[in-house]
Amino acid sequence: ALVRRNYVDSHKLVGSRVDKMFHGIINRLERKVDELRFVFSEKNRKLHVTVGAKTEIFTIGKMDNLSHLFNEVLPIAQFLDQSLSESVDRDEVEYHFINGALSALDPHTVLLPPVAAAEMEVGNQGEFGGLGIEIIIEDNQLTVKQPIEGTPAAEVGLKANDKIVRIEQTSTINMELSEAVSLLRGKVGTKVKIMVSRMGWNEPRQFIITRGKIKIDPVKSELLQGGIAYVRIQSFNANVFRDMNQILWDYGNRLKVKGLILDLRYNPGGYLRQAEHVSDKFLDQGVIVSTVEGASRRRSVTNATSANTIDDIPIVVLVNGSSASASEIVAGALRNLNRAIIVGERTFGKGSVQHLYTNSDNSRLKLTVAQYLTPGDRSIQSVGIPPDILLQPSIFLPSEDDSEPIISLYWREWTEREADLDHHLNYDVTLDGETSFQIRYLRNENDSDNRIDVETDWEIDFASKILARAPAPDRTSLLVSAKELVDKTNQVESLKLLEEFKKHNLDWTAGENPKSPAVKVTMDLGDDNQLVAGVEEKTHLVLTNTTDTDLYQISAYTESDTPALNHREYYFGHLGPGESKKVPKDIVLPYGYATQKTQLQIIVRDPSGTLTEKSIPINTQGHERPSFQYEVKMFDDGSGESSGDGDFIPEQGETVELEFRITNIGKGTAMEPYIRLRNRSRGYQDLVSGTIMPGTPLTLDGKTCEMGTDQDCYRQLKPGESYTERLQLRLLEEPEDSWNLEFHVGDGKAYDYDTIVLGRFPGFFQLTEVLQLVPNTIFAPISKSQPMIQLPQELPLSTTKPSLSVSGMASDEKAIKEVI
Repeated sequence: ALVRRNYVDSHKLVGSRVDKMFHGIINRLERKVDELRFVFSEKNRKLHVTVGAKTEIFTIGKMDNLSHLFNEVLPIAQFLDQSLSESVDRDEVEYHFINGALSALDPHTVLLPPVAAAEMEVGNQGEFGGLGIEIIIEDNQLTVKQPIEGTPAAEVGLKANDKIVRIEQTSTINMELSEAVSLLRGKVGTKVKIMVSRMGWNEPRQFIITRGKIKIDPVKSELLQGGIAYVRIQSFNANVFRDMNQILWDYGNRLKVKGLILDLRYNPGGYLRQAEHVSDKFLDQGVIVSTVEGASRRRSVTNATSANTIDDIPIVVLVNGSSASASEIVAGALRNLNRAIIVGERTFGKGSVQHLYTNSDNSRLKLTVAQYLTPGDRSIQSVGIPPDILLQPSIFLPSEDDSEPIISLYWREWTEREADLDHHLNYDVTLDGETSFQIRYLRNENDSDNRIDVETDWEIDFASKILARAPAPDRTSLLVSAKELVDKTNQVESLKLLEEFKKHNLDWTAGENPKSPAVKVTMDLGDDNQLVAGVEEKTHLVLTNTTDTDLYQISAYTESDTPALNHREYYFGHLGPGESKKVPKDIVLPYGYATQKTQLQIIVRDPSGTLTEKSIPINTQGHERPSFQYEVKMFDDGSGESSGDGDFIPEQGETVELEFRITNIGKGTAMEPYIRLRNRSRGYQDLVSGTIMPGTPLTLDGKTCEMGTDQDCYRQLKPGESYTERLQLRLLEEPEDSWNLEFHVGDGKAYDYDTIVLGRFPGFFQLTEVLQLVPNTIFAPISKSQPMIQLPQELPLSTTKPSLSVSGMASDEKAIKEVI
């Protein structure tokens, strides 16, 4: 009912759109539920639903609206509820049903489970009960990234790079970040006990910390030289306007502020109302934003008010390709109402509004209910806000050892935006607008992508210079006065770029090129004319100027579905008539990449745009895959580090050891195999050790090596080889049913790249097994093998046909739940 009544495009939820929602349901369910398989025939509208050995056939009628969709999927849901095994969580299946349907609407509509919903609420409200630390998983350890000044964590002396090894009675070995966050957060005033190891300490030390109210402060500020106020808003949570207003009031009481830099770079958005309040602070009249909502297409308009407006100082708004949603509302309002100039990049292009609806189980539906329009009734949906002054940062990083230097003029062009997302919304009348100036500048090699140093940041310095010469607070005056600065800056930065290219023996002198010049493009892959997966290959892109005129500032970049080949940049500079140049590039395909033929698109360009394009076939050589057999036994007999009565029955107070034996039964070498054990009965048991890294450290050519050195060294488990090691577990309290564990068997490099990455099946990166130790029951050893798939025919490396029929045989020692 909420979707039918409030979704922004609910009037379009008919016919083919509803059919896409149906396909979204069955696709998601088949991916997420192992024992479930769907086969759907568009021709006769028959859906074969198979659960284990049971199959039911459903005739799917024509679906013209959401009621039809509900009526068609209800019998399927009832069949699944009756047929799925007891181990399958019905609530999770229901979430998959709903999110499968919602996935066909737009990228931002989703049903959030309770944990994810609570986390979003913390971000939106801007405060929570906790310790005041940023934590990350580093080298499989729960690590303090940094304590926040003035918080309980900082007061008790926690430091960056501390390792949290225990939270209360629970070891953090292989603990997921979300679980650690939930354990560390809690009611203000309550205590939490953690054990911390630190470099230089002989053993971990205990900290008892009283949780405090931790404020997420997305508003950072600083007063710059010349009376310029710098305010950075990192997100629009519920307190942003209050905090910004307080900062500006404090500055105004201390001295005369002569200009404001409002930094919205990397700001993903937040509350619409907060964006309206921030905009209104600098506007005394005009439409800030309009929204068109729901099935009724109800229009609402937010106008600026004159109360407490700051209208006498010039403003520069800094944005980039990651500035989205609420950030774009502010930038669009200040730009289009002639109040500020926008400096940076075209923004993300998210012109939609989401509302959160809370359900009885504390899940929340995040539903796209409206599209907003900037002044002039223009939408930025999928196009973004164009900057008045386009900034193009260029990277020159020196080489390390014998590697190639990193040169990139176009890296910010590859930033993913709204238009790149699946099922993104469109709007008929989108925002237009000219970029008045553009500057390509040399980026400081020490700059971080989203950690901004106010003292060294080039864009902040440039914005300060614009404000220092501003004759008036309106956008038009700012643009006129900025022209001289832009021209001078372009001259200075062009010389810097020329010098950097000269250091790399490249002539980057500017000149005029003919339109569509004849340039010969070839790719040299070496003697074998192919790329071998996992091996660093020295390749060369060769360009030949076949014209009788000089070509200037020539570069090229690649486009490919494979990240290792995508967006690689090559710089040639000046090419004289008939001249050929080749530029080297080291390329390493993922070890699990398959033997195939792929197309690599080469785009040759100069600063004005594309000159020519060519598609080049690339042959790749893959490796045979490993496959794993694993056995698990339990010991409580005093062997190793175990302690108990030796009856192989898990009992409270015992320290048991789980012995894992892994064998590579595949045809290929395992390059980074692992076994990881996770605690799923928090408080009832304690992991002492949780990770096994099987294999012998070897280089790719089979020589022994040492892990952690500069050599390319991998733990390898060759075909037929086995490895045995134990993990230790303390049984603290007896549970009602069982001590539950989960272990994962996988390979960090030799996984099937096509399935995991290109096919978007990340869940099949590793084998997952639930392990239960039942009190008063002898532990039965586990022995399993990875299912095998054999294709009787050899597949072609490439085909021009629209489809390809593949048949094969899947086999396993036990029943196979799903074949993908």
